[in-house]
This record gives sequence, C-alpha cells and structure tokens, in this order.
Amino acid sequence: MERLLDAVEADGLRHEPVEVEATSAPTTAGFSSETTIVTVRRNSGTSDYVIRRPPASDSFPLFPVYDFERQVAAIAEVAARTSVPVPRIIGF
Repeated sequence: MERLLDAVEADGLRHEPVEVEATSAPTTAGFSSETTIVTVRRNSGTSDYVIRRPPASDSFPLFPVYDFERQVAAIAEVAARTSVPVPRIIGF
C-alpha cells in the first residue's frame, strides 16, 4: 500500500491527505495478472486506481516471463502513435 500512496501523491495530490477507502477485485479478469481496484479518498473527492501484479509463483502463468516494463513500453507506444484509449500509468 505504501507504493500506492506514493504514486497517488505523485499523481498531483501532494497537498491533500489521502486514505484508501476500499479495495476490490474485478468480477471478471484474465489470467495474465492479479488485479485489484483501489478507491482512494481525498478532500476533493475519490479516485479509483488499478493495481496489477504478476500472478503468484505457484499459479499457472499465461506468459513464461512476466515483463511489466515491456507492457508499460507497449502502452506508451500505443498512446503515442494512435488515438486508442489506454490507461495512464502513474507508477510501476
């Protein structure tokens, strides 16, 4: 959670106190990562953030190598070269 709060503060919220209000898992998800949705409350309202983590080491991962850096680079390329909507990444 500490890294999440650091990322939230870096997301332009440095001057507002923040707290994690709720966490949940999506009702449907793929097998490539663990996904958690986190609701963060601050004075000006709430924001939802998505945390993606590699699958547990004892699971049956979809990919032989789980490379977040490559995924982030691919998202950045799609954002730079197309009008396809992609998530804004605030930390990894």
